Amino acid sequence: LSLGIPQENVYFDDIIWDKNGWILLSRQATADNLYTIQRLTHEGKFEWKIDFPEVNDIDGFFSDGANGLWLTYSPAYAGDMFFQHIDENGIRDKMLRLSGERRVKYINCGQVLEAGKVVLYGTSVANSKHIYHVFALTLNDSGDILNLDVRNYTERKDYSIEIRQSTDGMVYVYSGNYGNTSPLLVPFSNLKSVENHGLVIYGN
Repeated sequence: LSLGIPQENVYFDDIIWDKNGWILLSRQATADNLYTIQRLTHEGKFEWKIDFPEVNDIDGFFSDGANGLWLTYSPAYAGDMFFQHIDENGIRDKMLRLSGERRVKYINCGQVLEAGKVVLYGTSVANSKHIYHVFALTLNDSGDILNLDVRNYTERKDYSIEIRQSTDGMVYVYSGNYGNTSPLLVPFSNLKSVENHGLVIYGN
């Protein structure tokens, strides 16, 4: 794909492919680390571009199943996480906020369930409090919160757990070489649900 526009000092961090073409996430290799999202057609024709000067680090970048996207970021390391929705025309139309007691949160993968409906999988860890949670957040492209499913990962006290998705769609919790032990994959669906998980998500 030839972009046909200047891309000097730019790193491309992620790409979404859909029926309308490509959505590219990039950042400048400069001190301000400016993030940019741009939409291109299948042929590489530029359609729209959004800069994010207010965001220092984008954690997740996922299709919304309706030719738009969700991106996630946390202004503070163990603070709230924000979910920004951008529609297929490049309009920033919805913001959600994942809050709760202080812990480190990441979004690792997304899965399109049907057109306009996705589930985003992430981790919520507070090692000092022995909290090792993983979660599945189901959203639609209107920004409605359909479900927040939190599970407890007790197989290891691993503060760097991740979520991995296999090619057949199965979602696993992944624990790497933690404490000189072998890597471990545990199906998300096998983990026990957590009722009092301390997470709250709402729109603003």
